[in-house]
Amino acid sequence: MLRSDADNEIVRRRNAMVMTGARQVLIGGLPASAAAGIRPGWKNCSVSDLYDDHAQALRGTVKRPKGAFRWGRDNLGIGLYQARLARQEFHPDLETSPALNVVESGKHLLVACERGDLLAEVIASNLAFACGASFAVFPELAKSDRADWLEEIYALGQGGDVTERFSDLARRARSHLGQIDFTRYKGILFVTAGFPWGIAVPEVTNSHMYRYPDFGRAVIEGLRASQSSSRSARTALLIDPQTVEGSEIPAINRALLKNGTLTRIVRGQAATQTRVQYLLDLLPHDIIVLSSHAGDAPGERITYEYPDADGRGRRLVVDQALGIGYDASNGMFRVTEFHRFHSLDGVDWRDTAGKEVLPVGTAITTWNAMGGQMERRNFIVDRQPIPRVTGSMAIQLHDGVWLFASHGFAPESAPLFVNNSCWSWHELGSPRFQCNK
Repeated sequence: MLRSDADNEIVRRRNAMVMTGARQVLIGGLPASAAAGIRPGWKNCSVSDLYDDHAQALRGTVKRPKGAFRWGRDNLGIGLYQARLARQEFHPDLETSPALNVVESGKHLLVACERGDLLAEVIASNLAFACGASFAVFPELAKSDRADWLEEIYALGQGGDVTERFSDLARRARSHLGQIDFTRYKGILFVTAGFPWGIAVPEVTNSHMYRYPDFGRAVIEGLRASQSSSRSARTALLIDPQTVEGSEIPAINRALLKNGTLTRIVRGQAATQTRVQYLLDLLPHDIIVLSSHAGDAPGERITYEYPDADGRGRRLVVDQALGIGYDASNGMFRVTEFHRFHSLDGVDWRDTAGKEVLPVGTAITTWNAMGGQMERRNFIVDRQPIPRVTGSMAIQLHDGVWLFASHGFAPESAPLFVNNSCWSWHELGSPRFQCNK
């Protein structure tokens, strides 16, 4: 609710609630402003922070289970799933939850959730139950280790003994996952905080969803789309800027046409940043396929010196990448900026402990308030080119690198997105497109 676009965030969540077809809405544990935003319009809605109030509101709508399933206040996803399978009421009133990490319920799919976010564990448990899948949790990877492991994957492109280095990382990842026997399942859906755990289990088909942001909303919209037989593969967008030899786009197009799908192909010179972005934003597609190269874009490391709103002198170092596309319809250029904070007052932005003792204060809000590049240039004291802006993840299109940044796909769109590019396992895989469904 503190976001400048809070009204839009409310609409996105209300839309997801409509998609569930819920007969009863229960709101609890939210700030008053958030509850007020969600509440209007629901015929049967209970707003309270008390469990008994919601139980009373459900009388006559849902039959209350007779038995009680007692659990602790951690490892909630595992406890909740067991309670559902036992058809008992979930009571997290024990001092400590049992040390259980797998609930068996079918071999076709395992939903494996990285711990560390109780809400994500509950959502993942709900997803597993909806799919009749087994459910597992595994230890959270420390944020610093996650960053280091991701950098190791990026560094594979720099040459050397790639096979041995990758195998060593995969072994460490497999060890971190623990004693779960993944080979018992036909497929695995990892719910991750950021690391692609599938590299540790190459023998089983797997995919990923990110536990943040908007994990629950993405699950709801995906389930709804999968249950509507009228949706199917009606329309498809195939993006082929012809940067890859032996592109699979023609073969995919033939298969979709045989299936009765209406396909639109943007190929070669037509695959520009502006056109592709407009097609994603404005037209609904059930399938989107992209075949190109991808990777972190080159850019600049820019140092700013300025007084913040509290009067402190600040030195902020920002890595910046630019995507520039031409819009022939109006003769204007579409410019997309990607910024990554590198350091503040000499403290590395990734140094969590260092930032805890650093008075960040209004340093970032003041920089944001400066506006665009033209307004900020008066505070630049140094700028150096760098070969890679970490996290920028650009896709090569015909007219240059495309920095995908979209707040949402076209209305009524929950597409299956196939991104066959070099780094689709990371930023261009789950997080950016999951958040925009």
